[in-house]
Amino acid sequence: MSAIVEAILFLGMQKLPLRGHRDSGPILLETPAENGGNFRSLLRFREASRDQELNRHLFENLEPTRRRYTSPDIQNELNSIIGELVQNHIVSKINAAGCFAVLGDETTDIGGIEQFSLCACYLVKTGNRYVLRENFLTFVTVQDRSGEGLSKTLLTSCEKLKLNMNFLCGQGYDGASAMRGHIRGCSAWISHNPQALSIVRTTR
Repeated sequence: MSAIVEAILFLGMQKLPLRGHRDSGPILLETPAENGGNFRSLLRFREASRDQELNRHLFENLEPTRRRYTSPDIQNELNSIIGELVQNHIVSKINAAGCFAVLGDETTDIGGIEQFSLCACYLVKTGNRYVLRENFLTFVTVQDRSGEGLSKTLLTSCEKLKLNMNFLCGQGYDGASAMRGHIRGCSAWISHNPQALSIVRTTR
């Protein structure tokens, strides 16, 4: 199981997709005619490199009832677990910093679904100096695109992530009025902390 998790972690760090044209069924030693994807190819490569434990798990017993933990569903589940662990690690660093700014942007994905991307900007002490870090936290589906609705989405998401909102000291949004409007925009509704100054982020 550790070799499977390591393969998913490696592909994630290299920003490589896991899937191919055929990504189900037993993994055979022979290279398939159709592209089986990076995940299955990496496991096959590790076996060819004499990974004995992986060989016993995947290739020595080919009975269809044997659990191999390589199906697309298992890949998705492991990706979700790894993503949650990384997310929790980032949140712990943000809370340890003692102050942070939320960065948000509302957009429509390729499926026509409105989404809110949430990032955080914070300081990390490295040696004798502080380094400014900016990390993506999550995508959230948006039901209400008004300033009030977006603010509720943002605050609810931060609460689920267990961010300490007492440390919120800034907000960064794009130029859309629903996000940065000073009367009814998202930034205007984030009023629980008067130190959460709003900054408009513009692009050219």
